[in-house]
Amino acid sequence: MMDVPNSCVAFVTGSGGNFLRACEEEWGTLMFFCDYQSPGLGIGRQQHVEPEDHGGHRGQDPRSLYQRRGRCPESGGEDWAVDTMPLTGDELSFALGKEGSTRRKLAAASGCILEYVGNVACMAGMPPERQRARDYITWLKQQRVGPVFIDISQRTDATEVKVPRELTGILKGRTTLRDIEHETDTFCFLEGDVDSSERLLIFGATRGRRKAERKVQELIRVRPPRQPQEEFFNGHGEGGLVKAEIRTGHAICQSLEKDKLQAIQQFCGARLTQQGEETVLIQGHQEQVNLAKKRLQEYIFGLKVDEEFTTPSGVPFHVFIAKAADGTPSVLEEVRNRTRVRVQVKQAEHKIILSGIFSVVSNARRDLQAFLSSFVTHEVQLQKEQLEKVSTLGKQRFPKLNNFRHLVQAQINKEQLKLTLSGGTEAIKEAREALDDLFTKEGWTLPPSEMFASKHSMSRGRHDGEGERPSRNRHTAEILQLTDMDSAFILGRGGKTKHKIARVSGATLELHEHNCTVEIMGEEPERRKARKYINLVRAQRVGPVHVTPEQHDDGDLTMFPVPSSCVGFVTGSQGNFLRTCEEEWGTLMFFCDYQGPGGSSDDSENLAIFGTRAGRTGAELKVMAAIEAKIPSYFTKDLGDECSSEDWGRDTIPLEDEELSFALGKDGSTRKKLARASGCILEYVGYVAFLAGSVPARRRCRDYLTWLLKQRTGTVYVDTQNRNDVTVVNMPQDFEGVGSVFKSMALRGIEQETKTFCFLEGNTSKSERLLIFGHDKGGREKAKNIALGKIEEPPEERREAPRRRRQPQAPAAPAPTGAAAAAAPCEHEPRAEPRDEPRAEPRGAGAIGVGHWPTDAAVGVTGQQRIRRGDRSLLVDHFGRVLLAFAVDLLADWP
Repeated sequence: MMDVPNSCVAFVTGSGGNFLRACEEEWGTLMFFCDYQSPGLGIGRQQHVEPEDHGGHRGQDPRSLYQRRGRCPESGGEDWAVDTMPLTGDELSFALGKEGSTRRKLAAASGCILEYVGNVACMAGMPPERQRARDYITWLKQQRVGPVFIDISQRTDATEVKVPRELTGILKGRTTLRDIEHETDTFCFLEGDVDSSERLLIFGATRGRRKAERKVQELIRVRPPRQPQEEFFNGHGEGGLVKAEIRTGHAICQSLEKDKLQAIQQFCGARLTQQGEETVLIQGHQEQVNLAKKRLQEYIFGLKVDEEFTTPSGVPFHVFIAKAADGTPSVLEEVRNRTRVRVQVKQAEHKIILSGIFSVVSNARRDLQAFLSSFVTHEVQLQKEQLEKVSTLGKQRFPKLNNFRHLVQAQINKEQLKLTLSGGTEAIKEAREALDDLFTKEGWTLPPSEMFASKHSMSRGRHDGEGERPSRNRHTAEILQLTDMDSAFILGRGGKTKHKIARVSGATLELHEHNCTVEIMGEEPERRKARKYINLVRAQRVGPVHVTPEQHDDGDLTMFPVPSSCVGFVTGSQGNFLRTCEEEWGTLMFFCDYQGPGGSSDDSENLAIFGTRAGRTGAELKVMAAIEAKIPSYFTKDLGDECSSEDWGRDTIPLEDEELSFALGKDGSTRKKLARASGCILEYVGYVAFLAGSVPARRRCRDYLTWLLKQRTGTVYVDTQNRNDVTVVNMPQDFEGVGSVFKSMALRGIEQETKTFCFLEGNTSKSERLLIFGHDKGGREKAKNIALGKIEEPPEERREAPRRRRQPQAPAAPAPTGAAAAAAPCEHEPRAEPRDEPRAEPRGAGAIGVGHWPTDAAVGVTGQQRIRRGDRSLLVDHFGRVLLAFAVDLLADWP
């Protein structure tokens, strides 16, 4: 009798009962639900009946099922049991195989029932069968990351077949070994390096192994002829030279003997060279390189080495050396007993030294890394009144847990009302059971929690006493399990959402779509922020997002109220305006608890902005500009020229209409130029300039903006004696044409390239100094070099090319709409800056154009005509205009 949750009854039954029928067919059982009435009866459980067959419990952890019943199936006897082995996401995918083929292969070869329940491999059967299945899975996992060497002298389930080297290419193919395994119910693989291995290992029942051996012998008999040995060793084989790099690590390179490498080189005909402290380079023909790799790996795997490892900073050292409360050996003792490696501990330095032959040390290191990769973390949300009793529980009950040694962290964050439990799977399970018992005893509702895997890694050190101690500040990885829909939502179109979360948090994200997991790598604050952002983005997919400063503010949150009437305007079409702000300022932005339009005009909605302080401030000012365009004077009413006294603050400068257009520039280029040069955040909210940043940055920006506005109406002189943000370029006394060399467009190009603010002091045509301003000295020096290059150019190279008739312009792009246009209403107006002299336009239909101005700007046909462009006007006598246009056309067509 097996309990199935009500919510899973239909899922377990399948469409038309297909899943139950498939289970019956696979395991030879009879299965149906008992006393089942109808769906929708709550979250209770239904009884599911099936015969006492140990293989018929698909989808349920067999070990927990048998332990709950207190007995084992009749056919198994007292020795029948279930073992479990946790797997990572990549290991599970590799151990499952296409359509479960690898799982079925291992089960058939071991004689054990093997099923994957979530990320846990469950092995049911007699002790020998379970041990075989465990060994096969372990070797399979090792094959995924490197070569495998096995001692089969004491095994009764293994057969060794010697195969020629030229046959390994056939056997390592995708189908040959797989076909043999399928036909013979065995598990086969080439030992060591599959490219040069001469030893095929076959595991399984005696009959299957004999059948598989006969098939391999048949392949050997019909193998292609071997190339002559003389040609091979003399380096005259077919094909060109190839290279192969063998990464050995520092400890191995220190132990390699030059005489041994020379002997391998003479025997194989390939050239072996040590490169640095971790690599051996092999050069030669393909067969020479393959043989040298095999010989070198055999030599390396027999070396006696001492490898030093530094434990991760986030894992206390007692986790490795402490015994369990029931006397179970420590992790290091278990690894030593299993691999026969010699272990030396330096507890004060958090170091572990593994000694022995390289293959043994490698297996021990792999076991320790597998232990570290199995850690999990639970974050439990608490209420304020629960903190004291939960804290008492942690102090009194947790130290008595049997697996307390593997509890890495049990910490309460009183500000965020959160309990964090991190460590080994069994330790976390015991701690959660103790916590749930407390909640049940107190009559509290079981707390919500978030679970994710934690991957720690050990760093290699040096055991020769030389070099610096390796840093213990190693990055740790966390793995979050997602659903299919969440995985696609986190990825976003073209991966934009994933990159945005990584940019804002500072962590590195790896999204594995095949098993719907996301791996987060970085420092602990970066991982915490990335995990928080991922959960918030997931919440957006199913409904409104609830954000509170108490739970979500890690110093990266700004809550900004937006009038309800402006929410759609600020969001933009399909969220384009918010996405633009996020892209420009490196932030993550969304509305909290927003139910939709319909609120009163006095209501407001909270906009959550996550990111750095500068990024949040820039995004906030951008949103303020959009709201100000929708509701004039909403932020700027009665706002004057103000200076903040705080280290990080905001200054305001009111502007006139003409000043705003001039200080904005085409597409906002002037505003961006001043912001880059000063290192200050500069935004125009209505007719007020907001300056945000540190005190020096705001002071620079205020000066640059003041000088810019003075240039509109006159000349500017600056006292540069006590400034550290200026570089002066003095003009030579005999230098003529200063205004033509450093005309407006030339200076704009220098500013754009060097992120500076440049202008000629005083009268531009007779100026003696070019002033280059910017907070970055490197940018100022680069601008100075460009300016000096222009001064030193020969006059003939500075001479402009003959002017040509202006080509017809392409149609203008459509003007932006919505908040994007309203946030910067003047960014599409022409700049009021000096321009080149006007040139003649081609004559249009019924009108004659003069200069840059379009012919349809002409108003009237009598006496005089006004031609407008921006805020300029030109009065031209009608007849003089006709003669001027005629003369210009003649000159334009002159050869």
